[in-house]
Amino acid sequence: MLLLVADAFEELDLGLLLQPVREMLSTACVRAYLPAKSIDLALELLSCLYSEAQSPCKTGQEASDEITKAFVPGDVVLLSIASIFQHTYSNIVAMISGRVTSEEFLVTDVPILGVYASCLHVICNLLPAGTLQPHVELLVNSCIRCSTVQCTSDEVSCVLQLSCTAMLASACGVIRNDPELLKPVARTLEKFVWQHLYDAELYKPSDSKRLGEWGKLVSQYIESKWTCISFVVKQSPVASAAHFSPLPTCIMDRCVDHLAAASGMALIPILNTMQSLLPSIMATPEKLFEVLACVWHSLLERWHDHTCFWSVLRACVPVIFHRCLLTEDIVDTDAKTVLEKTLRTYADNFLESGNTRTGVLNVIVQHCFNIWKENPRLVLK
Repeated sequence: MLLLVADAFEELDLGLLLQPVREMLSTACVRAYLPAKSIDLALELLSCLYSEAQSPCKTGQEASDEITKAFVPGDVVLLSIASIFQHTYSNIVAMISGRVTSEEFLVTDVPILGVYASCLHVICNLLPAGTLQPHVELLVNSCIRCSTVQCTSDEVSCVLQLSCTAMLASACGVIRNDPELLKPVARTLEKFVWQHLYDAELYKPSDSKRLGEWGKLVSQYIESKWTCISFVVKQSPVASAAHFSPLPTCIMDRCVDHLAAASGMALIPILNTMQSLLPSIMATPEKLFEVLACVWHSLLERWHDHTCFWSVLRACVPVIFHRCLLTEDIVDTDAKTVLEKTLRTYADNFLESGNTRTGVLNVIVQHCFNIWKENPRLVLK
């Protein structure tokens, strides 16, 4: 509505229309009695406006994905909204840190976590990592401190565990933009993941009156948890963190177990973790074939789920046709023969499915083409 008003009345400045939002966020940390819901609505408004201004012709997941891209400097709307984020980012991060670690954060507030994540991504794109470092460190330390408090089976502890893990997953995206500059924060997060989060589970509260939402909460928690694990595995190879991390084969076993139980988009970070760990199990063919079969089975189970199929497909293909499987030779001759036969079977199945579902084959070809560009001789194979 604001964008329509600003467009219809050219003499109106969008910055002036959003001035109350700017003032609210600028003073959020010093106004103790300012309702948290008001701040949430302000952030949701900015997040939606930023997304719509970037992708006016896109909706749903496509528009959400565009939030993470850099803004267009010449766009007046984006400049107005970006200006608010740039002037209030410290208050926004501090507010998010306090909000998700407060016992006043309830199960009904869980949907706002998506807005917080979107705002953090926007701030990450607008500001250099050096400027964000102390604020990201505050967010990570606050969430870790809250998560390590003894967890009981009440609803408050359950929601806090979920909210803190979700924000740590968002922090991973910020750190990924400049891992060297944010290395101390990444190291803190890495230690927390292996010492606490890796074995943590979301326990069902015995006193909850919202048991109907439990499955959705668990799925969101699993996605956030494995986003953190995937980030740590990619940033610091498990072998280099052996003093407090489990063995790669143990992590892969955990991936297989969770892949069978996870649903929807929660599969994506688990598959990303498996992709990072797959080279470490090349020496154990039995484990390798088990992993490939598990990933293939997971893809088949989501074949008719239009809500997540394409995302799952794009995450499965780099595992099934992993670079190391296509470029490296297995010493064991029998295992090599079985692997080649297995990959051909998967390739044939994808070729056959390409006749009935448009676009599937394109995902496979694009992935393999990136490998073939670096190793042209593989095309002859």
